[in-house]
Amino acid sequence: MNHQEKLKPGSSSSSARSQASCVRVGQAVNVAVERFVTVGETIADDYQDIKSRMCEACKDARIAGGEIEKLCEGVSEDSDTQGYFSTSLIRAARRLLSSVTQVLLFADSIVVRQLLLAKDKVANALTRLENVKNFTEFVRAFCQFGQEMVDLAQLTGNRQNDLKDERRRAQMAAARHVLERSTMVLLSSSKVRSL
Repeated sequence: MNHQEKLKPGSSSSSARSQASCVRVGQAVNVAVERFVTVGETIADDYQDIKSRMCEACKDARIAGGEIEKLCEGVSEDSDTQGYFSTSLIRAARRLLSSVTQVLLFADSIVVRQLLLAKDKVANALTRLENVKNFTEFVRAFCQFGQEMVDLAQLTGNRQNDLKDERRRAQMAAARHVLERSTMVLLSSSKVRSL
């Protein structure tokens, strides 16, 4: 076989490279999903009220990542199986997108809850500070108020630092864009599927 035959799109070496690339993509998706759900499960351990729902979403994401990897390992050039592969891959990708979105929403709700709780603590400490009757109470209330303000400043500062760092801001903008676009694709595909 000469060099030109090896580079033809229909040749077996081109097909083998395509299949190997597909396998690597499936493995990379599954590894990324595994890392993501590990973080989600760690977050869930600290918040019992959402733990079961977060773990369920993580489980669904893990299953979808595994399905994508298995599908990519079993891809072939056979035209009869291409339709099955495409349909199954789309179904697994929808499931993955849905479960990852749920995990992100639970994580965001935790961050919002932390910020609101810190704000309420500051407001309560300020109320106690306003109602002191002597200098000793004032010092104690002021120390408590100061600590609550530091906690709130750290939480809000972390969010602001995400926006100050150019690289982090670009990553968040890209992730937000992908999530928005993927959500629209999921919505459209769900509407088409329900018709």
